[in-house]
Amino acid sequence: MKLEATQFYSEHKRHLKEPVSKKSLPLSSYPMTQFNNRYLERPLKRNSDDLSFKGLSFMGAEEQPKKKKKTINPTMAMLGVVAAIGLVSRLAPGYKKVGTFKISELNEFLGKYDKSLKGMSDELIDNLKNSKIARKMVQVNGDELTLHKKTIPQLIWDGLKYPFTTLPADMLNGAVELLGKIKPLKNWSDNVLAKPMFKNIRQRSKLDAKVNALHGLLETKDQLLGKLAKGDLTEAQVSSEMFQRSVKMFDTMKYGAYDTKHERALNRLVSGLPPAIFLATDAYNLSRMMDDDSEKAEKEKKTRFRQEVTRILSSGYLTLVTLGALNKYINNSKLGIMLMTGGTVLVTEAFSRIANGKHLTRLTPEEARRINEENDAPEKNIKPDMSFKANPETKPVDKAPQQKPLLTFDTIMKASAVVIGAGYAIKGLRKLPAVNKMFNIVQEPFQKLYKKLTVMPDYSIGENKFNQIIDVLKENGFDDLAVKYAKIAESVKDSNGVIHLGAKDKKIKPLVNFVIAPFKFAYNTVTLPFRLVDKAVKMVLPKAKSAPKTAEEIAKEISKKDVEVLAKTIENIGKKAAKEGITPKEFQSYVKDNILKAFNVTTMSNVSNAELSNLAKTAATAATLWFLMTDNYNMVMLKSNGNDVEGAETKFKERFVQEGSRLFYQTLLIDLFNSTFRSQYNASLGGMSWITLTNTTLGEILTRKSVGMPVTPHTRAELEDIEKKQDEATGFVKGYYDFMRRLTGKRSIKSYHVEKKDDTPVVRNEKPINFTQSRPVFAEMTLKK
Repeated sequence: MKLEATQFYSEHKRHLKEPVSKKSLPLSSYPMTQFNNRYLERPLKRNSDDLSFKGLSFMGAEEQPKKKKKTINPTMAMLGVVAAIGLVSRLAPGYKKVGTFKISELNEFLGKYDKSLKGMSDELIDNLKNSKIARKMVQVNGDELTLHKKTIPQLIWDGLKYPFTTLPADMLNGAVELLGKIKPLKNWSDNVLAKPMFKNIRQRSKLDAKVNALHGLLETKDQLLGKLAKGDLTEAQVSSEMFQRSVKMFDTMKYGAYDTKHERALNRLVSGLPPAIFLATDAYNLSRMMDDDSEKAEKEKKTRFRQEVTRILSSGYLTLVTLGALNKYINNSKLGIMLMTGGTVLVTEAFSRIANGKHLTRLTPEEARRINEENDAPEKNIKPDMSFKANPETKPVDKAPQQKPLLTFDTIMKASAVVIGAGYAIKGLRKLPAVNKMFNIVQEPFQKLYKKLTVMPDYSIGENKFNQIIDVLKENGFDDLAVKYAKIAESVKDSNGVIHLGAKDKKIKPLVNFVIAPFKFAYNTVTLPFRLVDKAVKMVLPKAKSAPKTAEEIAKEISKKDVEVLAKTIENIGKKAAKEGITPKEFQSYVKDNILKAFNVTTMSNVSNAELSNLAKTAATAATLWFLMTDNYNMVMLKSNGNDVEGAETKFKERFVQEGSRLFYQTLLIDLFNSTFRSQYNASLGGMSWITLTNTTLGEILTRKSVGMPVTPHTRAELEDIEKKQDEATGFVKGYYDFMRRLTGKRSIKSYHVEKKDDTPVVRNEKPINFTQSRPVFAEMTLKK
């Protein structure tokens, strides 16, 4: 017996060392002992839940705990990158020379084409010349003015440090000014604001705007004189251009009274908070739908909220830095705004996921299982052959086979091809007079009705009211501007003294646009492929040259534009002049600041702020879409341990539809709120914030309601009950939800059922058994046999 035991150990040791090959002997040829039974396949059905090999060491060494892979903390890495960028920015040159200009030439130009600006220009130059803070940027030597501007590295550095240095000081100054509006605290506020520290805060805050205004004024002069020399403009057109440019900021329905980079950065923070809350709730509900585990769902909710907060903060910060560094290029281009917004969102979406341990790409089944194994997640125990169709213990809601979803790449491409073909067919047919006449007959009644509802055909102002505004301007030293306004008004005044300023939008227009917006959105969505292709074709084809305009046509065009500008600006100046309690100094500052801001094309956007919101929203949605769809896909893959690929695809498509719905409602609400409260939106960052917060919150609620998703946390049973009510709906509601299911191939919630499992494996022996050290014991047991 002793010999048999010795032979067994030698044979066993040899087989362990030998590599496995096709020529190896069959397992049945080895002696049947208790030690090699483990090589044989069990004849009975295996059950991994009944077996545990915890602590077993067959190779003679104790089991070592898995070593975690050393990874770089994404947040620390990002902070390191920011610190490195900041260091490089500080070491790089801070200012560059723009050029040297003759002050006398600027005064000659303004004296000839816009006298109202001459005094303001002199005051601005003197202010910058005597400012200690502005010495690096503006130097005046006799008639020569040398202008320096901040380099891109310096602008990046300013953006990086702004939240920690400039912003707190601005907030402190703003708080004191706000308290000064309370009558008992007005004297105290005035005394505090008069102190050198607060004066420096205000001067530093306005410095860049003043330098940019001066630079813009000098650039405008050179541009217009260049066009005049080439014959592209007449002297009358140059004068009209200067007037239109100088008063454009009084049009509060279009332009905001703040720096674009501050507005966009704050907008990213404010507009990101409601989605963060709702997306965290979505993650909670999706987790409950999969396994109905409240603790896991709460963890998913917190992780998603942290992820979104990371995204919001990094997005706002990056927007502040990038827009500050490239503001001149972005503020004058819609495409630039969209590209910068989209790029910023892409970077921050990726960073927020990496920082919170999420994945940027769709997981394969193998990757999902590996991740669950590495994280020691309970889902790792789910068998690969587990079925994720309807729970066998429950009756399926619909016995019919699942229909192929409409929302596939193939169907989208086919639909786009049909739309493009139909678009060019209609465009070709409309060149036929008879066909074009038919289209016009159909369109004209709707166009007339819309114009009747939204446009006041003859906006007019009485002579007495107009003269009162003119008198206020003259009393405050704006004689040349008053004369210009009076001259324009004289050209459109009738025999009764009524000044006719042309058509003007009615206050009800935003509401009318709100009603027709769903139809407009649907039309724009369907025709998008044709419009994109047609625009690309037009860019390639050479543009036809228009015939030169006659002197009479030029005069009419100048008059029309000047009247339009008068209509958009005189009312707001009048409101400010008639405001109770306003001092002459405050009114003068209001007029001067707005006129000089008009020439600051570096930090002030030339795109309507209301329009800017929609452009940014579209770009942000496009950049975010893939990430949100992937989040849904990956959660299903991880919860099912890589088995429910079909369910993950469905959730992937459902998020696409949800984001399309979100874009629809946000566009609709942005148009409604930003049009209805446009003056408040453009007046201050506070006004912009509450309007953005309101329309974003409503948009998130409506988005979920429209696709049948809950807006608050629910258990799995409650989610099934919501789905049941949708199934039992009738009429239009029933048809709507059926269409949404058909669009994505949506499955029943019950088909995602995952059986709960005991997360703790059965332990047979907590103490590791070392077979190598126990050889004498087993040998003795064998000998006894």
